[in-house]
Amino acid sequence: MDPITLSILIFILLFVLLAIGLPIGFAMAVTGFLGSAMLIDFNAAMALVQEKLGDNPNRRAYFISVLSLAWPDGHVESFEGRIYGTMVWPPRGDKGFGYDPMFLPDGYDVTFGEMDYDEKQRISHRAVAFQKLIDGCFRQP
Repeated sequence: MDPITLSILIFILLFVLLAIGLPIGFAMAVTGFLGSAMLIDFNAAMALVQEKLGDNPNRRAYFISVLSLAWPDGHVESFEGRIYGTMVWPPRGDKGFGYDPMFLPDGYDVTFGEMDYDEKQRISHRAVAFQKLIDGCFRQP
């Protein structure tokens, strides 16, 4: 399956999971995990990041998520969430997915790969973007 088709199917799955009442963090984790697991070998990907960074002392990084909502009248609103941190080596922890084991968020002494699920969902770039979308489109002023 090509990546675009897979992305569309994962997007649809996310909304189905939300429509049936699953918590947003769980729905995002399921769809994110499915997409990541099907497309990339993250152990190899993390090793490649480390190889490219080499001895570079600047290991600053951020995760970013942008959600866009297209309204029937044609206008589109986009909301960005970021979390800043540092890339660590070797990877630490076996929670989460993707690059989580090598991302140490600012203000924490554990990587996303070591972090409690609920804490990660509270501060993640996806959670920030979703909260901005909810606040920007669905909350009464």
